[in-house]
Amino acid sequence: MAKKIRILIDSLKKEFPDLKVSEWDTDSTAILWSGEGSKIRGLPAFNYYAMDIDPNETIWIMGVHKDLVKWSEKNGLFWEPYDTGTWLAYSI
Repeated sequence: MAKKIRILIDSLKKEFPDLKVSEWDTDSTAILWSGEGSKIRGLPAFNYYAMDIDPNETIWIMGVHKDLVKWSEKNGLFWEPYDTGTWLAYSI
């Protein structure tokens, strides 16, 4: 699992260079995504309050930029908010 997560992190960094990502724990079973300053195509990668400001999900889907959601689904990850500035992604 650790190798797969590291490969996914490398791919994320290549696809979204302004995204702050790291391994979540010592077993490398999850990816930690920081919403603090992370951008995708010039917009915040994560927006905890997106349901209020983007109810039609034109930019964010459940608080995650739609381009990152598409990438995640393609690569077998699901994500959840950890707090207002941090998301976790798990390999399926």
